[in-house]
Amino acid sequence: MMRLHAMILLGVWGCKQATEPGTETRTTPPSTQPAPTPPSPTEPTPTATEVPPQLPGDHDDVIVSTEAGSQWLFAVGDGTWFEGPFRDDLGTADAELTPADFDGDGLVDLVVTTSAGSEVWIADGVGWYDTRWTDSGTRLGEALLVPSDVDGDGQSELFVVAPDAWYRWTWTGSGFDSQLFGGSGLGEVALTSGDFDGDGSDDLVITSMGQSQFVYSGGTFPALTLQHGDDLVVDFVPFDMEGDGDDDVLVVDTTHGTQFWGSGPFGHWEMAPDRLDLPVDSVQYDVGDIDGDGREDLVITTVAAVSLYLSRGDGTFDADRIDPHVLGEIAYTVLDVDGDGSDELLSTTDEGTALLTMGEAGAMLELGTLPYALGQATFTIGDLGYWD
Repeated sequence: MMRLHAMILLGVWGCKQATEPGTETRTTPPSTQPAPTPPSPTEPTPTATEVPPQLPGDHDDVIVSTEAGSQWLFAVGDGTWFEGPFRDDLGTADAELTPADFDGDGLVDLVVTTSAGSEVWIADGVGWYDTRWTDSGTRLGEALLVPSDVDGDGQSELFVVAPDAWYRWTWTGSGFDSQLFGGSGLGEVALTSGDFDGDGSDDLVITSMGQSQFVYSGGTFPALTLQHGDDLVVDFVPFDMEGDGDDDVLVVDTTHGTQFWGSGPFGHWEMAPDRLDLPVDSVQYDVGDIDGDGREDLVITTVAAVSLYLSRGDGTFDADRIDPHVLGEIAYTVLDVDGDGSDELLSTTDEGTALLTMGEAGAMLELGTLPYALGQATFTIGDLGYWD
């Protein structure tokens, strides 16, 4: 389940080209300031008598962050939620939550970033966190955090784009070892993570001014370079259309619209005709296995409507319009609340948030609702481990 449904879709801000990864190693992240006092996970865990029956297998829970704070919601599996702790010090203006599995136990850990610095919370398996680590140099609005398991060991590394450079942080059990990886900093480089060669280890797309480089874990640097104009904004959307473990990718820019790149053998890519009508800033792609067939599908929101594209596994899709709302009027979050392998959707509009699932006839059915309208909340998704 630890393919977190939070895609890293980053553009090019551009100033200078990313440099080749180096070998400088530090035992602590780059910070010379005194240790901060960011929020600590001290909320009590709800008592065992409040816990509903266990869900089968892994499943996704939700942390809902609003201006007022962050609410932990544990999925019951039928469209309802068991309300966990609420943190009024973790509002959307106060903190950013980055989910990843740093210790490889299958549960979602958190990097909590505030104006005081960043703190790593390790899930304790009963719905809360006990191990933590702080860095005062990584503060809210001053760093970009991208989790990626580049060595394929089940434990996510954390790539940190700081103002002056970017780094790879590796969890040691009690903290992070930091390695300098590139000389371009925040606003000069963007990272996208996906397993493009199907070896079980995440790879990176490193985007800087004028080019994007596909860098395969354990391979040469770079494996593939895509040249583009200096002022071009480009998004990369990884998804496994065939269910074979190799991520395909949508390349979305201002010139070509949307390009479909299908991953082939030996690092080759198969290209489909450009969709010039779907340029960046005019389309939103959300990825998940909506019908539970092991292949990832696309929810495509445009200036016309919302369509669900179910992958056939051969580069073609069965498409159906599922909502009349247009881009800017609706947002989707992908999650699997019942652990059955079929992803559900949180659909958020001005009227609130609905939890949708695909019914037997292929129609999207409403399982439940949450009282959060568009623009009021962000959703952090993952197995929080309350009753695993």
